[in-house]
Amino acid sequence: MCSIYYYLESGLASSDSQSLINTASWNSRNPNAYYWVSRLQSRVLICFICFLFSSKTRVGTRETQIKSFNIKLKYMTVTIRKIDERDFLVLISLFKEFALFEKLPEKMTNSVEQMLREKEYLKGFVAVNDADEIVGYATYFFGYYTWIGKSLYMDDLYVRPDFRGAGVGAKLISEVIAFAKAENCKKLRWQVSEWNQPAIDFYKSLGANVDAVESNCDLVF
Repeated sequence: MCSIYYYLESGLASSDSQSLINTASWNSRNPNAYYWVSRLQSRVLICFICFLFSSKTRVGTRETQIKSFNIKLKYMTVTIRKIDERDFLVLISLFKEFALFEKLPEKMTNSVEQMLREKEYLKGFVAVNDADEIVGYATYFFGYYTWIGKSLYMDDLYVRPDFRGAGVGAKLISEVIAFAKAENCKKLRWQVSEWNQPAIDFYKSLGANVDAVESNCDLVF
C-alpha cells in the first residue's frame, strides 16, 4: 500500500517546473481522469492509515493476551498426583511432544494399547492445573546399581511449552525425589540432552551432578 501511494504521489508531483506545467495541462484536458486518480490517492492513503492502526491494534491485543496468560500462569494451581489409566490417552500425546522436543520423533513407537498391556510397569506422576488438564508428567522405575544398591531412575520429565516457567517441572521432580527417599533409594538418576542448557542449569541448581562420562547403549528389539 505504501509503495503504491508513493508511486501515485511522485507521478503527479515533481520538483521540475516543466513537469508541473505538463501535469496542469494534462489535468485540464482530462478532468475525469484526474478526478479518479485523486480519489484513488485518497483511498490508498486511507487504507494505509487504517492498516497501520489495525496492525497496532492486533499487536496490542496479542500483547494483552500474552500478559493475561502469564498472569494466569503465575497464579495457576498445580496438583501432582500418580499416573492413572485414565491419563493414558493424554499421556501418549505428551510422549510424542517430548520426542519431538528431543528431536527424535521417529523413536516414539509406544501406543495406548501397549500402555494398557504394560500398565503395571508405567509408574510416575502427572501435573494437573485448575482446569483438570495434564500440563506435565514424570515417569520412573526402580533399578539396582551394584556400587550403591537400590535406586530410582527418572525416565521422563516433561512440561508442556505453554506452562513452562511456572514451577511445574520443579514440583514434579520434587515429588519424584520425595518418593525415592520414602522408598529408601540410594540415589535418583536421569538423563539430560547435552544441548539442553536450561535443563542442565536447573538440575545443577538442585544439586545434581551432571557428567559426560557415560554414553547410552541401547539394544532395541
